[in-house]
Amino acid sequence: MELVDKFARIIINKTKQGYKVIVNSTAGFKAEAAYITIMAMMAGAWRIVYKHEGFNEVVSLLSLPLAMDEKYMRELRKIGKGMQKQAAEGIGINVDELKEKGLVDFEDGFVKPREWVTHLLRLTRNKLPSKAANQ
Repeated sequence: MELVDKFARIIINKTKQGYKVIVNSTAGFKAEAAYITIMAMMAGAWRIVYKHEGFNEVVSLLSLPLAMDEKYMRELRKIGKGMQKQAAEGIGINVDELKEKGLVDFEDGFVKPREWVTHLLRLTRNKLPSKAANQ
């Protein structure tokens, strides 16, 4: 998870500085490449590229808009910058589930959203849900 945080942090920071971040998801095992691609999309990478082993062309992958389950988004917004685990559980937040999903850090009885999750929450703060999501 530390690697995911670092990876997302670099993309987020460079994007804020005005760079168009391109992520090459070619290296590694297939599962790693898929994970890197998803994280790049969620962190706001401008483009994701991939080179298939069977040919020498670089393919640009479409950066799809991905979203987190609204249940988790609501819980994470309640946590804000962080709170005591006991307080979070007291208001109905399943901290263990959020931890299992890799969405929060938990240390010394204190739970807080991971860095990339905080960024995602900021990006989606003013977005209205789609009509389809409300039906």
